[in-house]
Order: sequence, then structure tokens, then C-alpha cells
Amino acid sequence: MNRDQAIAKLKETKDLLDLGMISKEDYEKIKKELTPIIMNKS
Repeated sequence: MNRDQAIAKLKETKDLLDLGMISKEDYEKIKKELTPIIMNKS
């Protein structure tokens, strides 16, 4: 997964959270997994 894909996935996950489709805990878990990919500038 590249950085752009990780950002898209996180945005999609946030939308699901906002719609009440997933829990805050699920969102935080996925965010924690994607953050290193997104923050890696190389």
C-alpha cells in the first residue's frame, strides 16, 4: 500500500465512522496501522 492509498483508506474509514458503520475503536485501530505509511515521506 502506498501513501495515497493509505490516505484514501483512512478517509473512507472516517466516513464509515461518521455514518455509524464502525466503532471509534475500529477507526483508531486502522488509523494506527495507516499512520506510519502516511507519515513516511520517502
